[in-house]
Amino acid sequence: MIRSIVKGLSWRMFAGFDTLVVTAAVMFWKTGGFNVHAILSLALGIVGMELVTKTALYAFHERMWERQKAVVKLAPIKSHLYYGEAMD
Repeated sequence: MIRSIVKGLSWRMFAGFDTLVVTAAVMFWKTGGFNVHAILSLALGIVGMELVTKTALYAFHERMWERQKAVVKLAPIKSHLYYGEAMD
């Protein structure tokens, strides 16, 4: 569980920067001006909310995948064509 949270946080740092840049670009485009305080306030607010919500969702998603892996053991798919075996 801790590993999933750390992975989620590290990813959110990278993705948060992307959100910051995109939000700033959209704000600049929509307002037609460059109000640094307004742009950074909105962008950082969005990044902060995303950090919390998406990290929690990522950790939950990882837990569900781990639980699924423990329940279902998938057999490897063996292609007859790939292995050159004749089909009956």
